Amino acid sequence: MQFSFLSLLLALGFGLCVVGGGAGVLGHEPQSNDNVNNNENQVDLRGLAENARLPNDPKGFNHIGDDGILRSFNEEGEVIGYTRLTHDQLLDIIETSPWSPGKKEYLAQQWSAADSPQVSMEQIWQPPKGLLPLRFAEPERFRLKREQQQQQQQQQQSAKSPTVSLMLKPLPEWCKRHMCYRHEECKFLGCFHCMFYSQLPYGDCI
Repeated sequence: MQFSFLSLLLALGFGLCVVGGGAGVLGHEPQSNDNVNNNENQVDLRGLAENARLPNDPKGFNHIGDDGILRSFNEEGEVIGYTRLTHDQLLDIIETSPWSPGKKEYLAQQWSAADSPQVSMEQIWQPPKGLLPLRFAEPERFRLKREQQQQQQQQQQSAKSPTVSLMLKPLPEWCKRHMCYRHEECKFLGCFHCMFYSQLPYGDCI
């Protein structure tokens, strides 16, 4: 099956990491909540983000970095909240998404070495350039890719209109099919947040 490769890839990557602390650890502001235990396997990304109760800037977005940390960024690129994701949660995010096989394989490779319990507080709040979303790591490259993506989206929208079956999907599924760059765009559609992944130049509403 298609997902067997993804599961094996992530399992091998995480197997090389020495896991410290408890698995399923959630951390967010304030920092004293860093060791709150999460025993349930979170399959739904929207539910996970809601439970984390991260602070958010309407013009900012959430981002899952290659270190397994889900960070909330404000418009200026500052980290204002975070959640540690386990390897099971990362795998579930990939497998339950409506993404293309190519995008799933890319994220499986990017997240294969993530070990969030070992990430320091300094790295969480001040991630190096290699862990930043493309928007802040390479602004010019982000701008060019955003323009390309918007042109492609306009062409697709002019070629066909949303089908009735897509419009009748439950809200979370409907949201996942909308590209976004900031929270306020998703809120306008009745969705929760805008989520970016690794170095991808655009996010998805959740």
